[in-house]
Amino acid sequence: ADLKKKGRIFKQETINHSYPFCYRSDTPLIYRAVSSWFVAVEKVKDRLILNNQATSWVPDHLRDGRFGHWLENARDWSISRNRFWGTPLPIWRNPEGEMICVGSRDELEALSGQKVSDLHIDIVDQIQIPSPSGKSPLLRVDGVLDCWFESGSMPYAQWGYPRTHVEEFKKSFPANFIAEGLDQTRGWFYTLSVIGTALFDQAPFKNVIVNGLVLAEDGRKMSKSLRNYPDPMEVLNAHGADALRLYLIDSPVVKAQELKFSENGVRDIVRKILLRWWNSYSFFVNYANIDRFRPRGDSAHSPNILDQWVIGRLHALIANTQTEMMAYRLYNVVPQLLQFIEELTNTYIRFNRNHFWKEGLPEDKRFAYETLYEVLFTLSRLMAPFAPFLSEVTYLNLASVSKDRRESVHLESFPEADPSRLRPELEEAVRVMEALVTLGRNHREKIGVKGKIPLKKMTVIHRDPKVLENLRKFQPYFQDELNVREIVYDSNEDRYIQITAKANFPVLGKRLGPKMKAVAAGIQKLDLKQLLLLESGQSVSIQGGSGGDVESICLSDVEIRRAPRDGNAHLATHQLVSIELDPTVTPEQIREGLAREITRKIQAARKAADFNLDDRIDLQLHCGGALREAAESHQSMICQDTLAIQFGFVLIPSGIYTEAVEIEGETLKIGVTALRRGPVEKH
Repeated sequence: ADLKKKGRIFKQETINHSYPFCYRSDTPLIYRAVSSWFVAVEKVKDRLILNNQATSWVPDHLRDGRFGHWLENARDWSISRNRFWGTPLPIWRNPEGEMICVGSRDELEALSGQKVSDLHIDIVDQIQIPSPSGKSPLLRVDGVLDCWFESGSMPYAQWGYPRTHVEEFKKSFPANFIAEGLDQTRGWFYTLSVIGTALFDQAPFKNVIVNGLVLAEDGRKMSKSLRNYPDPMEVLNAHGADALRLYLIDSPVVKAQELKFSENGVRDIVRKILLRWWNSYSFFVNYANIDRFRPRGDSAHSPNILDQWVIGRLHALIANTQTEMMAYRLYNVVPQLLQFIEELTNTYIRFNRNHFWKEGLPEDKRFAYETLYEVLFTLSRLMAPFAPFLSEVTYLNLASVSKDRRESVHLESFPEADPSRLRPELEEAVRVMEALVTLGRNHREKIGVKGKIPLKKMTVIHRDPKVLENLRKFQPYFQDELNVREIVYDSNEDRYIQITAKANFPVLGKRLGPKMKAVAAGIQKLDLKQLLLLESGQSVSIQGGSGGDVESICLSDVEIRRAPRDGNAHLATHQLVSIELDPTVTPEQIREGLAREITRKIQAARKAADFNLDDRIDLQLHCGGALREAAESHQSMICQDTLAIQFGFVLIPSGIYTEAVEIEGETLKIGVTALRRGPVEKH
């Protein structure tokens, strides 16, 4: 400023350069070399690497990958820090070079002749140890222990070993498992291994579960100063702890990968999973209370194929959960649990709802109740570690009619799978059925025919007659769901479908490198017999180039595609099954579709009128044209589905619940009166 004022400045410029800042205080740092105390890790490095081979890691690639490479390059470990707070380095030394490493408070008292009541640095620095040879007294050296040295000592320090709890320590060492973030491959996992190997020549843990880092939605580290994350309490209050828990354990973070936290993801868990689970539970409770159902525990005797399937799926789920949890693979557990809830809602209850709507409590309806009760009751126990609160709520109500109930689901034993109740052939058939239903819905949309309008015929196509035979057992369900009058089965797939294969470049490219082009060309030339071998789980051999190398190819290495022959527009294909639908629609089919739409509107009116589920009603409709014709033609169906005892086409009088709706551009007036009220549902 003075130079400028005097006009003597020659040049002014700004030079930007980087230098270290403290990320906590945002102030500059100065790096300088200091003396340190070290643990001689390189002396035990070979044992460290060997002991690591006896541990199991999740994900498994980390043991020999990230952690294994770190051990291979291990250097002596600096364990001293120049701070005030911390455990003082227990080393006393005099100018003549005599040195003692003190192992305990008792030893320090014995060596110094002083009572030691406090181990903080300002106290122990006053303690001198007389020289064993009569030289200068020994004083404590500067510095405190690296806090990671203390963390690595946790298995022993927590018991006060070796002074106390010797037997307890021996029983708990090595630990069954430890769990921490990916960054701890160079932190806690490492220091535990170093100290365990130095003291006991073994890793102090058997299994390691490694999680990734949870980042802000913008991909940056969550920061208090940036405030780039939602308030955790607001997330919990808005969506619940179960939703947050499931969101995190069904995310990349359990595979030691990064997760960009999104509150929308938590919201989706509520919408897609927890609400569906709750709706399944509410569906059961509402209808079971109406029929005053009490479980006998004999669901195993149900002749209903869908009951048998869902119980088989339940026990397969239990077996998978047990197996994967024993191996600490959480990421293979939760997706299967969530998939089961989806199937329970959209397959079992959706396809089986007619059983629950029947009058009274006939045997097939009772078995449906028995099955759904067993599934929901077991699911509450199975989900307890993953969604503890909703599990508790559903369990306490469902267990109220059980003789063996506990005070909490968390005091229950974990479910055990019964191999005798597994039905893999039914599981495969339902997977095929679900693909078939999706194909049918999509094809209806493609040809512009609404689901309420019945179609005349559907041909189900699969090469294996056994698959078609098992699928036939479920025909009433998918036939009703797709609203098709006639189902035909055909195992002559070649008549309808052309099968081809293409190389899976993301998988094969990494493995084959320059051979990829030749192998990809060979895959396109595979004949039908070879493609079917791949689909059956076998491998085939393909020439890998001019060098004469042969490559073994399996199903995951290729993408097998099915396409209609001769451009058949009424054919829909899937890897599991194919279908051909007759798109012909007659006026009679359209009338039935209108009648089904009228039924749907009446059901909505019942709900809006706040009727009980089993209320019988007086139904009055006022309409004309095609709607009147459809309602008259299918009066019995409408009455059965809406629980209408009386049905008439009259002007709607006042004093009853009425609605006016529009169907296909025509107005329909609905009047409903409860004639016989059912019992109020108890929840």
